[in-house]
Amino acid sequence: MSKKSKIVNFKQACELVRQAQASRQKVAFTSGCFDIFHIGHLLFLEKSKQGANVLVIGVDDNATVERAKGRPSVL
Repeated sequence: MSKKSKIVNFKQACELVRQAQASRQKVAFTSGCFDIFHIGHLLFLEKSKQGANVLVIGVDDNATVERAKGRPSVL
């Protein structure tokens, strides 16, 4: 995987995953809302990466976050 940028669009992510899988790397995927990053997020991501060579992280868009129930409201 290229070290140029870790932020990629969907098409680029798919290609990077294909490349990783072709080289027999284990790929893990997780997603969520990381608007205010905290230690809980860090622990979650560390756990998600366990046993994988590559971790793909999807970040929820604003509309998805707004539809989520139980999320704290923005002040």
